[in-house]
Amino acid sequence: MEPRAEAPGVTLTCYLLDDSREFQSGRRRPAVVVLPGGSYLSTSDREAEPVALRWASLGYHCFVLRYSVGYPGPLLDGSSRTGAPNPGAVFPGPLVDLAAALATIRSHSVEWLVDTERLVLCGFSAGGHLAAMLGTTWHDPATAVLTGVPTADLRVAALVLGYPVTDYEDCRAAVEASGDEVRRSHWREGNMALFGVGEPDPETLVRLSPSRLVTSAMPPAFLWHTAADALVPVSQSLLMSLALARAGVAQELHVFSDGPHGLALADAVTAGRAEQIEPRAAQWLTLAAGWLARVLADVS
Repeated sequence: MEPRAEAPGVTLTCYLLDDSREFQSGRRRPAVVVLPGGSYLSTSDREAEPVALRWASLGYHCFVLRYSVGYPGPLLDGSSRTGAPNPGAVFPGPLVDLAAALATIRSHSVEWLVDTERLVLCGFSAGGHLAAMLGTTWHDPATAVLTGVPTADLRVAALVLGYPVTDYEDCRAAVEASGDEVRRSHWREGNMALFGVGEPDPETLVRLSPSRLVTSAMPPAFLWHTAADALVPVSQSLLMSLALARAGVAQELHVFSDGPHGLALADAVTAGRAEQIEPRAAQWLTLAAGWLARVLADVS
């Protein structure tokens, strides 16, 4: 993958299963591209390699895309964000990175034994927003012009979206209603990274709200969220689910009662603190894998 000159820190890490003479010899495998979250300020390690390895254990080639974010590199807390955010993170920068990643995977598909008809995006939070933006705009000729990647190479078979951001206007309203200044500050920081301004106008917020852009051309989607999510409200997944239903797009939605934002695998493997272990929510990947097996079985 050739990163953009203005895209420091963008990487595509590949987790390719070996081709064995003992089983499935020479067969192409489906692949999952993992898009970690991080409010477009950073990309979370918790939602990267551990998730890819879990998908790999189920027989998928996996890729982790570290797309353009405001502050590339590891961030342990907000205090390490200093200076102006990376201008390459302003939209459509991350979408261009994702398009380039898909083009790279397709260009190596013979060598890597990737079944390009069964490419899946698995995104969390901001990464879920990025996956949904690709899913809702891949067929638009303007997206091919914007990314420099042909429309056919932007098509994916399915989306798996964990606590995704899907409607920025709804997010703005939730932030304002919360009265929480820490949350407001985080909102403005994320906006500076993605939009280039701390308080985008309503038209800009709507333009980057994938739940408002859904058409029948969107790939099938699996969504999961928790009702207790205090950072990205569950309404974000509900709005996307309603949009999918209206467009006649195949979907599955799971709302778990408990658990904070950013659960990742929701088990001890990805927990940074005790509340990030939520056994019921940890079922999401098993549920997603079962749903995905049915969806991919129908791909011709």
